[in-house]
Amino acid sequence: MAFLESIKDQVVGQQFLNRSVWAWIQVGVYIILLIIAFKLLSHLVKMGLQKKLIHSEGNVEKLNRPITIIVVLFFFAAVFSILIDTLEVTGKKELFLSRLSQSLTILAIALIFYYVLPAILQLWVQQPKTPKIKIQNRTLANFLYLLIKLLVILFAIFAVLSAWGVQVSGLLAGIGIGGLAISLAAQDTLSNFISGVTVLGDQPFEIGDFVKVGEVEGTVESIGLRSTKIRTLDTQLVILPNNKVVNDIVTNYSEMTMRRINLDIPISVETPADQTDNFIKKIYAWIELRELSVTKDMRVRINQVDAIRQNILIQYYLNTTNFELYMNEQEDVLLAARKFMTELDIKPANPLSSSVAETVVSKT
Repeated sequence: MAFLESIKDQVVGQQFLNRSVWAWIQVGVYIILLIIAFKLLSHLVKMGLQKKLIHSEGNVEKLNRPITIIVVLFFFAAVFSILIDTLEVTGKKELFLSRLSQSLTILAIALIFYYVLPAILQLWVQQPKTPKIKIQNRTLANFLYLLIKLLVILFAIFAVLSAWGVQVSGLLAGIGIGGLAISLAAQDTLSNFISGVTVLGDQPFEIGDFVKVGEVEGTVESIGLRSTKIRTLDTQLVILPNNKVVNDIVTNYSEMTMRRINLDIPISVETPADQTDNFIKKIYAWIELRELSVTKDMRVRINQVDAIRQNILIQYYLNTTNFELYMNEQEDVLLAARKFMTELDIKPANPLSSSVAETVVSKT
């Protein structure tokens, strides 16, 4: 301890570049400690990212250089602050070093947002999901990448200019006027763009779903930021602007949990009541024995009578969404109805007419 005190006494009065040698020694010690601290911090950050990204498609090696640059920027910002405090720098030199330190800190923070937030978005995209959801999330993430990077760059530019005493309010006003002019000139494009983000965020349907958007019905092939592509049943590719998708009624048939048989069987109005009642009972019993039928909300009853006919409503749900099974069941119930009409000597209404409708049961 006495040895250190003697060294201090010898160098306290010494000057180097108009500053105490002891102050320079303090600066050197601080810099060495900073180097050790930032080396350790850099190593810990890289280890943490390695654990997070080890099972993802991302590669931590891509972040090594940005992390090094961020650490170096923080390091020099701290060094300049130490120089100001330890060497008691004043006047224009203090102002210059202070602004330089602030600028380096701003750039380091900007780089963190520029590189780290996209990495977090990448982790979100890589979370276990269906391939269709991953594609949609990747499209949305790519848009967010660009938006984040643009905002970070603008923030860094204006923050650095402000640190050096530049009045940025005029620049912001100019950008606001320019942005307004651009938005007025490209209203449709911006509307589709914003609607695309809405579609990707809300996810009313996925790629591969069978949907109806307005009058367009088909399979979703792609969802972009400007438009959505739907392949119709006759193989036509319809490209819908996303603002139309957002503003129209969207029916997602792929979200069905069941299908519904809904038939009208028109029989002669002259059919005796007992025969009509027996016909209804036979249909009811036949449906109860069907493997796919859900009898909870089953209806077999007269729903309309006019001068020439009485309609027998046959309505029940199928515990499947398969279209082929639905068509087979519909055919079977029509054949069964014809068979029971023959057995009971029930004549069809003249002229014969029927309607078949399918109702979608939305997922609850």
